[in-house]
Amino acid sequence: MLEEERSESDSEPICRPPPLKKKRTRSKARKPPAHPVPINEDSDEEMTTEQMEERRYLCQQRMLKAEKQFNHLKIVIRDLKLKELEIKKSMIANRTAPEFLERANELRRHYKKKEEVAKTRRTLSLDSLERRTIGQRYIARFSQEDNIVNAKIANID
Repeated sequence: MLEEERSESDSEPICRPPPLKKKRTRSKARKPPAHPVPINEDSDEEMTTEQMEERRYLCQQRMLKAEKQFNHLKIVIRDLKLKELEIKKSMIANRTAPEFLERANELRRHYKKKEEVAKTRRTLSLDSLERRTIGQRYIARFSQEDNIVNAKIANID
């Protein structure tokens, strides 16, 4: 049994992906396992020193393999993060990063709104100035006409 475990642990990685869930059908009944699963090998009988050493050796090998896999994956993840950062850095330098484009579009919209407000304000102030000028001309003309009429009346008297 221990030799089988050793051959299994050497050929397969410790970290396995979770099994895919299969859809259950109610018509099929579950089959009992073909091989009886041992509950606990060392619960009823004492282990010999040789078995303990072999088991400890297997555990050490598994731990070493797990550490190697962990260190390898740590390096792979670090390299992937560095590549992602380089891509992001180049996107920012080229001004194609999504965050940059989003902020640039937001600033453009804000600028357009301010520009519209400024144009509207200028148009309204020009219209107001034009109306005021027309009103002042109207007042000046009637005031001049009134002054002429008043002067004629004063000369007649």
